[in-house]
Amino acid sequence: MKRRLLAMVLSLAMLMGLLPTAALAAGSGGPSGGAPYQDLGQREEGAVSAAKFTIYKDGVKGGSPKDNVSAGQLSETAPDLTGKNLYFDHAEVNGKRVYEAGTLTEQDITYYGSISGALSILGESETIDLYYVSKYPVTYHVTGAEKTAGDDLVKKGDSLTFRAMPSAKGQRLVVKAGDTDISNTGTVFGQDTGEMLFTVDNVQNELTITITETAATSYTFSYNTTDGAFRNGRITSDNNNQSITPGGTITFRIESTAGSLLNRYTLNMLVINGHEVQTPGTETGEGAYVESTLPSGETVRITLVQEDTTAAPIHYQNDYEVTISNVYTDLYISEGNFKRTDRNEVIIKELSGIGNIVGWDDGAEEYVPGSVNHVYLQTGRTGNEFYFNLKPGYEKPQLTVKVNGQVSEAEMNFERISEICTTERTELYAGAISVPL
Repeated sequence: MKRRLLAMVLSLAMLMGLLPTAALAAGSGGPSGGAPYQDLGQREEGAVSAAKFTIYKDGVKGGSPKDNVSAGQLSETAPDLTGKNLYFDHAEVNGKRVYEAGTLTEQDITYYGSISGALSILGESETIDLYYVSKYPVTYHVTGAEKTAGDDLVKKGDSLTFRAMPSAKGQRLVVKAGDTDISNTGTVFGQDTGEMLFTVDNVQNELTITITETAATSYTFSYNTTDGAFRNGRITSDNNNQSITPGGTITFRIESTAGSLLNRYTLNMLVINGHEVQTPGTETGEGAYVESTLPSGETVRITLVQEDTTAAPIHYQNDYEVTISNVYTDLYISEGNFKRTDRNEVIIKELSGIGNIVGWDDGAEEYVPGSVNHVYLQTGRTGNEFYFNLKPGYEKPQLTVKVNGQVSEAEMNFERISEICTTERTELYAGAISVPL
């Protein structure tokens, strides 16, 4: 009885002009101004008049639906226009997203709901705008290889992304979008499986993707030629873009360039296909080598073939030979680093969720802002201290430290900043860490 009385009073108030159009049915409701469910009386699970809706097709205003729309979640009750290649995207009232619609029992009142569940009354001059977008079906024809991910529908003008991988080592993917060969546009998604990621931009029609495979006849070895890619060093071999037979071996040399009578530099980082491989230690002698395995299965051996020496003939550089065997993927050497043997360095290689970071640099004798590939000279006494803030939504930071390509087993704990720094630094940064020697 109270619900029925509330609805009658509400209708009377609207007729008398005591409430503005689309005003709250009762109470303050929620952020959108709508009234809570219990304040609107019983909601009829029947139909909402088609005249209360306006359909937009790819942003272009159309008419109203042919039939009334059932009350409830609009994602479930909006008219099905898939036969016209139109798919419901969202609904709005006065430019704000709404998610449900219905009517009040025995009242000529239409309500709509926000994502918070708050309900508002639809004004006489308002409509609930239903937005539809064109989507095109994607058909995949796969032979031999495996499609591992990909949508079956793509919105008009959007990009389609999908993934595929060959059935075995020594096989290459052959991928076509319609009649266009896009095999060479893929990027590596899974190094251990050969899985590739492909993208087709600005889809405007139905799309057919054909995925097959063929036996690889060769793979390509290449390296970064950008200045500074190999800090304090360089690749001396002239075999950039060389072809390698499947299962074959490639060898190249890399040397330090910053050596002098007083300073020696050794290789402490080399990145192949985005993976940092193990390098010989600082104290190793000529002929020493280390081996590691790439995620794709290749074996990488790095050998110190010529040690720097002041004896005749004077040679201030350390020369290394890198051999990669059992090759079944394209190889790209992206970067490397040579460090001075009489000092320790800390290089920031990845920052995720960090808004800003500073660290102590013993060479500059001050805290220096950090960024990816920034090199800090480490103190010879206690290690480096870093201070940072996390971006919104991030918590419980994790730290990985590698030494000569291997994850360090040294204990490194994030500290409460108030325990290890001054009041001034506490006001600037939320977290801190000490990286030991």
